[in-house]
Amino acid sequence: EALTELTLNFLEDCATKGGLCYVEPRFAPHLFASEQLTPEVATQVVLEALELGSKMYDIQCRTILCMMRPMPQWSDEVVAIAQKFQTHGVVAVDLAGNDTPCDGKNTDTRTKAAFTVALASGLHRTVD
Repeated sequence: EALTELTLNFLEDCATKGGLCYVEPRFAPHLFASEQLTPEVATQVVLEALELGSKMYDIQCRTILCMMRPMPQWSDEVVAIAQKFQTHGVVAVDLAGNDTPCDGKNTDTRTKAAFTVALASGLHRTVD
């Protein structure tokens, strides 16, 4: 319920205060998860709220799921969730977190492998 309300409030602000007609919110499903809410269910809740809010506020939206640089063990699951919901509004995966030094050498191999899977499944990537 709180996740739905948060999502609807976000879309309302984007449409009414920001005057936007399109948004691509991004989030890390694991950061919305709890003992009662899996990352997959959290993603589904957000997507359902985005669909509802897009009708309520006449705004188009798609979403990007984030892998987290300090939590590479989540990467495969994030991509799997993105694949599952690819036809329901998930358009890409991203990698969030501190990338210092930005030399391409500090990205965990599990995350790099997940990006390869995302590419093969047709998901856009905001970081390669």
